[in-house]
Amino acid sequence: MDGKEYSNDSDLSLDEIIEKYYTTIWRNTLFLVRFSEDDAYDITQNVFLLLAQKWDELDKSNIGAWLFEVSRRKIFDFFRTEEKQRGGKHVISIESSNCILSDFAFYDNYFEVNPDLLERIKNEVLDSLSSEERSLYNDLFVNGRSYKDIVELYSISYTDATTKGQRLRDRIKKLIVIKVNSLNLFGITYLSFTIYLLSVLLNEKNS
Repeated sequence: MDGKEYSNDSDLSLDEIIEKYYTTIWRNTLFLVRFSEDDAYDITQNVFLLLAQKWDELDKSNIGAWLFEVSRRKIFDFFRTEEKQRGGKHVISIESSNCILSDFAFYDNYFEVNPDLLERIKNEVLDSLSSEERSLYNDLFVNGRSYKDIVELYSISYTDATTKGQRLRDRIKKLIVIKVNSLNLFGITYLSFTIYLLSVLLNEKNS
């Protein structure tokens, strides 16, 4: 989801805004909190509770961006609390909480990541894909083919192409969590490395 999808929000009601954005906020949060449904639910509920509380004073034309900003702040607070509780383990540095971007935009200006570690985990994720998944990955994310191209290459419908693309993204997200968890990172360090790795693997060119 990008800024273009925020432009038609001005005339939407509170219920319509919730219906439009709840699933996206929930999915992003669920991934970032290691697929912990309880934590994702609490964070997402707090985001939309704040939306309801501030509804009358918000700029409705920019409500989508506001929701993503609130959600990333709450995710950042969640991991900052975890880091304080367990003690810091800084193998990766970040400059500010602004690195937590909606929809995982490509933002390597915000990190200093051990390149060898990043490459190793990236390769482990890709090696875990099936041959069919790897082929689709290469077409979509390495060669930057559009879904229209995928329809022709694979002789499938456009709906099937987008479904396969979404399933591949979900599969990669789950593999990232498994691989990053094996590094025993926590707090902001875990969050920063996870988002960075996702941005490297899914630097989408056709969304």
